[in-house]
Amino acid sequence: MSDFYQCRGVRQGRGAYLERSSLSGEDLIKADGFYTKSLAINPHQTTALTGRQRTRLVVDEIDENELKELTVMRDSFASMLHSNVVRRVMRESYFAHVYHTVAIEGNTLSLGETRSILETGMPISGKSLIEHNEVLGVDAALRYLNRSLIDKNGFTFEVSFQFWRL
Repeated sequence: MSDFYQCRGVRQGRGAYLERSSLSGEDLIKADGFYTKSLAINPHQTTALTGRQRTRLVVDEIDENELKELTVMRDSFASMLHSNVVRRVMRESYFAHVYHTVAIEGNTLSLGETRSILETGMPISGKSLIEHNEVLGVDAALRYLNRSLIDKNGFTFEVSFQFWRL
């Protein structure tokens, strides 16, 4: 007997074992996977066909329940996006992103100073005009990028090229 057929038999046997001794839905999902792999090799294999028919309904029900849970979690997350806390966190992360982007290039402005420039537009005494312009430039580039993504419904090569030309 060739390795090919032995492998198929092992898959069927493993699927049957997992199905018989299943303590959880995860075992049934694995058994269903073994049956499916065996059927991919030989779609007319009766042992795998009957095993797949037994496990398919349970696995489909497990999948449907997990999809329902994911839908509830997605909807819960989507409703959080409109809360003030999330908006504040997103705003603070935006300031941190601008700060780190210019800091990696050697800008000496602190996070608080960067936030102040972005919120008020007022210069910080003792800091160079170049550092202020770096912060304002990164802010302008990010605003352009965000606006482009909203207006064009996607990030294209042209948008990317225009962004890097800034």
